[in-house]
Amino acid sequence: MAQTKNITVQLDRMAVLGCRIKFLLSNSTVSWIRRRDLRVLTVGRFTFTKDDRFKAIHQPGSEDWLLKIHYAQHRDAGAYMCQTSTSPSLSTAVWLTVVETRVLGGPDLDVNSGSTINLTCIVKQSPDPPPFISWYHEREPLTYDSPRGGIKVVKEHGPTSSSSRVLIHRATPKDAGRYACHTANSEPHHIVVHIVHNPAGIHHKNGTSASPSLHTRQGRLSATSFLLFLALTVLFILSSCDGGEVLDGRVSAVACCLLSQTARHEHTVLPGAE
Repeated sequence: MAQTKNITVQLDRMAVLGCRIKFLLSNSTVSWIRRRDLRVLTVGRFTFTKDDRFKAIHQPGSEDWLLKIHYAQHRDAGAYMCQTSTSPSLSTAVWLTVVETRVLGGPDLDVNSGSTINLTCIVKQSPDPPPFISWYHEREPLTYDSPRGGIKVVKEHGPTSSSSRVLIHRATPKDAGRYACHTANSEPHHIVVHIVHNPAGIHHKNGTSASPSLHTRQGRLSATSFLLFLALTVLFILSSCDGGEVLDGRVSAVACCLLSQTARHEHTVLPGAE
């Protein structure tokens, strides 16, 4: 029972850790212990943690003692000890790895007809580079020599993550559909690509809408609102002071000046704004 087992599970999936113990005495039991903090998680079929994602599984008469972790998270990764209550005790270590595989930009992606489909698959928290990262369009594998042609796949590996990028040039309606990223140590992740028709002249090259006067008008409206607010503020302050008719005349003069500037700015049209 001294061997170490390695279990890999996808993020948010259920991890099942198990150990097999033969000839266990009837008055003995098995515990699962998290090694990083020596926390006793289960004893026999009873759970001793407030985290309800952990559950002990054992069928009477069975030699298998299981620890289930629902919705596995990155913090769950590490070593777990399966240990008997016998003297001397027997134990085995199970190392859990929680990886995250996802295609960026999902779950749906709109691509203009005739442009390039650019998909990136990320595999995080993998202790070793996955033996393979494969792409599929519906059920057909995507490689540089695929019958479709115009396909390029680029892979990169880092200390704790790997990535694969697939480029499909000159997208057509036939390229629409479900794309999947498959790896050796996790479940596939999907994205649905939609090919849309983009008439010329509706969008700029950077994909933003062409509306040359929109921002100019918004800027002019903001300046107008500011001058009007300033005029009313000065009018209120001066009118609250003493000063008789002379001050009242100054109030009127200032207010008229500011309101005149506001009206003049309101009707100013910047070049190219209309």
